Amino acid sequence: PWPEQAEAEDFDQQVVGIKVVVAEDGRVEKAEIVSDPGFGFGAAARDCARRARFTPARDAQGKLIKAQSPLINVRFVR
Repeated sequence: PWPEQAEAEDFDQQVVGIKVVVAEDGRVEKAEIVSDPGFGFGAAARDCARRARFTPARDAQGKLIKAQSPLINVRFVR
C-alpha cells in the first residue's frame, strides 16, 4: 500500500531497492533496504518482503539452503 507519509506528496510512483535473505523454508530472515526514496516507502517495502514467501535456493546436491537475493525493485504506483 501507498505509505501514509507520502499521501500529500506530488508524485505517483516510487521505487525501493531491497535485498532479502531467504531461509530454507522460503520465509524472509532479513530484509535490507538498498535504496529508499523516503516518505515511508522503505518501511513499506520491507513489510511487504517479510510477508512474502520465496522459492528457496538449492545447493549443488539439491539441498535447500539459505541465500541472499539479488536486488529486488519494489515499485509503488498510486
